[in-house]
Amino acid sequence: MTRQRLKAVLGARGHSDSTRVGWARAGAGLFVACCLSVSLVGLLTTIVVIVMLVAVAVRIRRARRARQAAEVHSSVVDLCRAIAAELRAGHPSGHAFAAAVHAAPSGLDLLLRPAVTVARRGDTGDLADAVSRVAANPGCAGLRRLAACWRVAAASGAALAPAIDRVADALQDEIDVTRDVTSTLAGPRATVHLLAGLPVLGLLLGTAIGARPLDFLFGSGPGVGCLLVAASLDAVGVAWARRIAHRAL
Repeated sequence: MTRQRLKAVLGARGHSDSTRVGWARAGAGLFVACCLSVSLVGLLTTIVVIVMLVAVAVRIRRARRARQAAEVHSSVVDLCRAIAAELRAGHPSGHAFAAAVHAAPSGLDLLLRPAVTVARRGDTGDLADAVSRVAANPGCAGLRRLAACWRVAAASGAALAPAIDRVADALQDEIDVTRDVTSTLAGPRATVHLLAGLPVLGLLLGTAIGARPLDFLFGSGPGVGCLLVAASLDAVGVAWARRIAHRAL
């Protein structure tokens, strides 16, 4: 047991050290790239490029988090159906929960491992509390309803499988409605992105006819000011449209 703990500690330290080395290398590379950019195109242009890259990175990160939350939400539906199936097969509630979690995707499995430990002890109240704590994670809000079913069944002795099936149906209905609204908003979102990209098309057309707009925007103070104002207004317009879409969802 001591050897296993020592290996786990050493493995965690090794992972932490490798992560720090990776961040240090990335920071050094970014610093060198910024220095080269400043020496080649100037400080203001470098700042503009960095701001644009940061905005793109934030957008990609948010989209990735939203996708992961949607996947976890769908996994919660599958977990509820698996628990109901295990209960109908005659397994005890703790065993049914542990078996369903074991068959769940790796992300949800890791989150629910403490709850599985509680389920194996056979305490229904503690299990509901453990599941409720996991519900605070992105995409896991449906677990609150599962915990509520567990509490009601433990207090009243009602059948647990039908209630969990209804929870799964309700969560699936929410997923279907969200998909319908998302598909409905796909057209307006595409229009917003097209309008947001029209200034880039204008710059390309100006360059093609020999107007040299990039030299003005990146080569002079007023040009950089115009670029910053235009980029800010463009970003505000996109954020406003995204807020409207978010309210619809």
